[in-house]
Amino acid sequence: MKYLVIDVAAQHGGALSILKQFIARFKNDSENEYTVLVSTPDFEDSENVKFVKVPWVKRSKLHRIYFDSFFVKKLIKKYKPDVLFSLQNKGFKVRNLRQEVYFHNALFICEKRFSFKESRSLWVYQNVISKMTKKSLKYADKIIVQAEWIRRGLADKWNIDKGNIFVERPDINPIFKTVSDNADKVPKTLFYPANFSSYKNHGVLIRACAQLWDEMGRDAFSLTLTGKEENFPESLKALIAGKNYPISFVGALSPEEMKAMYEKSILVFPSYIETVGLPLVEARALLRPIIVADCEYAHESIGEYDRVSYFYPFDLESLKTQIKSV
Repeated sequence: MKYLVIDVAAQHGGALSILKQFIARFKNDSENEYTVLVSTPDFEDSENVKFVKVPWVKRSKLHRIYFDSFFVKKLIKKYKPDVLFSLQNKGFKVRNLRQEVYFHNALFICEKRFSFKESRSLWVYQNVISKMTKKSLKYADKIIVQAEWIRRGLADKWNIDKGNIFVERPDINPIFKTVSDNADKVPKTLFYPANFSSYKNHGVLIRACAQLWDEMGRDAFSLTLTGKEENFPESLKALIAGKNYPISFVGALSPEEMKAMYEKSILVFPSYIETVGLPLVEARALLRPIIVADCEYAHESIGEYDRVSYFYPFDLESLKTQIKSV
């Protein structure tokens, strides 16, 4: 069979990781052929997987609308696929062609609703883009999600037939399945791998740590973040810089570097909107201690595990208690 795979949205972070996982799967599937549309990432063709780059789709929202509404149909005529496979949450308005959609955006169906005042962009996602996404999924013959709670959400909130929704949990790099000899040690470093966004909840974490450092001293523990400090709100940047708190920003990390950080840290994960929260799965595989927001996604991702502590995601005192306890 011939697949036309669309993922022009993926450039970095979790979306790019998902795309790479699927590409590895495609290359191992010698029975089918794949043409994969990407925007800017570079990949090498293989015998059964070919890549088509369309970087212009990133120039503006109008370019993206043109791509979704018209250009995809041109590509279907050109490549004549048996299956159209979208890795970017939405289906396409084409008929008489099997469609499969990989849906992995928790913002659309999470309990937290953002007001326009809180975040204009997130409000648009939840109140405008979500409606278009919901409508597009009616063209999908199969919807793949990462977690059971997403499957329930699509069925209950968007009235999609559960029989068309399939759970496929994301793979983790095999490197995270090799546990080090010092797994039982509890370090004095907190580690949060996430780029800044309001729902990633960096503010609660940094303020809780600041209060603990003021109470316990700077040597009590340190905090390592993978995001860039310049992307944070001015209030948080001022808080960090004002008292020289022991916070390090390390940027993007390779899987090997991530493993090294897990092994010398306590994973703290205050995000309150995630599909899975892949760092939770990786840290658990390495038997690391975890402090995480008490949310549905976290309980499903972690399951039965005795080195995890939960806190209410909007409560500084709840988080401080768990940090002290661990």
